[in-house]
Parts: sequence; C-alpha cells; structure tokens
Amino acid sequence: SDDCWVHHCLIYPPHRISASAPGVYEGTGIQFAGDASVPAQGSFRGIVAFCRIVNMLKDGVQFEYAPWGTVFSCTFTTAVSGAWETSAVQFCYASSDGICYDCNCDMNNTVSTRGYKSHGCASIIFGLNISSFAVLSGIWIDSHDYSANDNIVIGNRMYGTADIAQYGISVEGTNASRNNLIVGNNITNHSIGIRVTSASANMYRTHIMNNTIYGDRLADPSVERGIFIDRSQFNFIIGNHIDNIGNATMNTNAGIYLYGNCDYSVVKTNTMRECNFPLRTAGSAGDGYPDWCVFTDNFADFSLAQTSTFFNINGSTYLIIARNTVVRMNNYGVTIDGAADYIWIYNNEFLVCGDDTLHRFAAGTNIYVYYNAGWITENILLSGTFTIDAVGTKTVTVAHNLGDVAHAYQPYTPAKEQFAVTVVEDTAVDDWRFDLLKVSSVTAANVVVKVHVNVASATGGATAKIGIHVFTGLPNSAGGL
Repeated sequence: SDDCWVHHCLIYPPHRISASAPGVYEGTGIQFAGDASVPAQGSFRGIVAFCRIVNMLKDGVQFEYAPWGTVFSCTFTTAVSGAWETSAVQFCYASSDGICYDCNCDMNNTVSTRGYKSHGCASIIFGLNISSFAVLSGIWIDSHDYSANDNIVIGNRMYGTADIAQYGISVEGTNASRNNLIVGNNITNHSIGIRVTSASANMYRTHIMNNTIYGDRLADPSVERGIFIDRSQFNFIIGNHIDNIGNATMNTNAGIYLYGNCDYSVVKTNTMRECNFPLRTAGSAGDGYPDWCVFTDNFADFSLAQTSTFFNINGSTYLIIARNTVVRMNNYGVTIDGAADYIWIYNNEFLVCGDDTLHRFAAGTNIYVYYNAGWITENILLSGTFTIDAVGTKTVTVAHNLGDVAHAYQPYTPAKEQFAVTVVEDTAVDDWRFDLLKVSSVTAANVVVKVHVNVASATGGATAKIGIHVFTGLPNSAGGL
C-alpha cells in the first residue's frame, strides 16, 4: 500500500468506536501501519493533507512501522484522552524520514496529551506547526527501542498554560539519540521550554539555536527552566532568548541548566532576561558533572527585586566563562560550590551586582579570575609622594583594593610577585638616583614598597611617586585565586 493520499477530510469523533474501553489504537483518526517484523518494508509514503480531526482519543494521524510519511496543513483538536497518550501526529516504531509541517493542534489542557510525537524514529522533521495547551509536551522525541537521530524541529510555536504545561520540546534518549537540531521555535508558558535528557551515554550533538522561550514564573519554580540538558554531551546552545524564568524562593531553576554528564558543551550568544539564575551547572556522583564546557558572549539582565545570580557552578571542572555581559544581578555575579575546580573566568562585564561579584564556597584551588570589568582582580595604582632630596630608605604604603568584599567574597591577599612597581616623576628633576626598589610586604589591604635613595636631589622638597600594577588570578599563576 505505497503512495497513499488522504486529503480534505473531516473526521469526527474517531474515539467513539465502541462502548467498551478502547484498545491501544482505537480512537486514532488515520493510521498507516506496517509490519513490525520487517519495518523497512513498510514503505507507505502516506500523505495526509488539509484534514480536520476532532476529539481523537489516541492520535490524529499515526505512522507505525511506516516510513516516509507526510502530514501537512491539518488541524487537530481534542478534549478527551484515555490511558494512552493522545497526540495530533505521531511517528512511531521505525517510521523514519517523516515530515509534519504547517499543522495546528489544540489539546485543551487535556491530561496525557502531546502536540506532535516521534517515538523510536530517526530523521523526522517537525516544522512550522502550532501546538496549543498540550499538557505533557508540545513536541516530544523519544528514541525508545530504536535510535532517534538526525531529527529537525524548526520554526514551531508551542503555547501552554501556567502550572499545567510541562515541556515545550522534549528529546529523550533512552537509546541512541544524536545529531538533533532544534532551531527557531517559539515556546511560551511551559515548566521547561526545551528539555534534552538521557538515561545513558548515547546522546550527543544536540543543536539548540535561535529559539525564544518565555516562562511563567511557576507556583512551583523548582522545576522551571528555559533550556535543561540532562546527561547529553557535545551540545551547542547558541543564540537563544530566554525570558521570565524562575522565582526567588527556589534555587534549582535556571535559564540554561546543564546537569550531569554534559561534557564538551558550548553555550554562546544567548540572552537571558528576568531569569533568577541565568546559567547553572550541577550534577551528582552517580550522574557526573558538566565538565570541559564553554560559556561565552552571553547577555543577562535582571530588574526584579528578587534573589538573582548570573552563574551558579556546582561541582564542574574545566569551564571557560568569558566575554559575558551582566547588566544587573541582585546578589552575585558567579558562585562556585561543590568542589568545582579549574575554572577560567575572564573578560566579562559585571556592571551591577548587589552583593559579591565572586562568591566562592567550597571550590578547588585552581580558580583563575582576571580582566573582568566591575571585579577588581587587577589594578593600576599611583602612590603618594616620597622625598628624594635626602639619602635614605623611603617606605611607601599603598592600598591595593583587592581585599574589598564588595568585589570578592573571600578577601584576597596577593602575593608579592603579583606586583610590578616603578618610579614615577613628580618633581621635574633628574639629578637623583636610587639603588634599591622592591615590594617589601603585602597585607589584605596594602602593599608596602621600599626605595633607597643613594644620590639626593639638590632641589629642596623634590618628590617622586611609585607606580604599581597588580595582576591576580592569571592562568600562569599557581592556583590562580
């Protein structure tokens, strides 16, 4: 039964097949079913177009062991559901290479509903569809007993109801799930906008790009996240806009949240507005931690009167955090906890942070922090004057400002070798000499420099100053900060 067309149909209501409890597939509007023993031979190439399916109990259109199916320009609505999940369109069990585009479904906040579903299929395209008020997810891709590789989710619109809708887009890798592309989707009012999760180590290379996610500040904010990656490696999270995620009463929400073994991920050029915790990494001994990840060129702003921290790092190692811009955070720029180690934080702009820019807890010893605007780990100083009209050793004390708790949670005492000092002219005379210039001592507040004048100036009252550069947290410094 190859090359089947179904078009311009109204099917209502397909769930009323019998008065008894429906079977697994009863209540499906249109089904293309192949042979489970030889799924590759189920080459239906079924096409469904310009149909309206109302009150389906199972699926509006379903392909099972039936690859190369196409559904376009159809509308679906339901207000009923049974023991089995209800979807507008489902590709299941090796029904790979399918396309669903330009469809519209309204699931009316009915329990156990998903907008569009791929269950154990590869190379499925969901494009330019609308999913409204599906409770479980707008689009759901699950590898199940097969692979779920090479799927494309592009340009879809998912809309849910606050505290009801769970996931806008969910990709689950109980088996292999690799090379999936999620791009240009618009997601509103879901507990998690985009969710990528795996129970194994077989999920790789998920591309999440140019999506817009708007949250609803849930009554239970512990589950609210813009993008949540759970044990998936080599992820590319680029150019997304995430807005209105989180709540001050919980600290497990996040704009972008990497959990567990999410190694080798790139998080770049995302904008996060009104997210209590724009970026977060976490994990456990069993699930691992996100290591070897890069977070660069992201933008965050938070104007609400609630707890907010730009980046909360828990347990991760080998992270690069660079060139990010943080306009406002009420609490911290970066917090480091859970024995995180080997963290490089540089060239970021922290414009306004209400408490500490760096709040360091039980982190490791290799935290490198340097060249960040609004965060004093380097300084250029000019001392007061010292006299050069008499021979002798002059002692000059200068505040280095690196122990200021407004910039670092742990007051930091630089090492003597982190200072570079030179003599700066004050009185315009050249008839004096010095034969000793050294950093004598450093405290949490000051650096003490000694100069020995061995040839005095003939000009009475002549003075000079000390110029000081201090550099801390550099990657070639043992242990950084």
